[in-house]
Amino acid sequence: MIEEKPIQEYLFLNEIEGHLKHEDYINCPATAFLKFCVNAKDSIEYCKKNFPKYPDPESSEAYNKLTKESHVMIQIFLNSIKSII
Repeated sequence: MIEEKPIQEYLFLNEIEGHLKHEDYINCPATAFLKFCVNAKDSIEYCKKNFPKYPDPESSEAYNKLTKESHVMIQIFLNSIKSII
């Protein structure tokens, strides 16, 4: 049988300023979850703005559209976020 462990043993240390702390989830899980969702959405928008795009307005793709590679990377990111939520 698998031994039970406290949840803290499954968590990673979060040393970067601005990220939610584990204490936030322990003290107020709903607020922490909502902040995570907003941060995830902001991260996705940041990636959409900064990932490579088709630079040539004369290309068959519309100007300022993500390249296929960028689209795939963002889709992977979105799928992983959906599995968390």
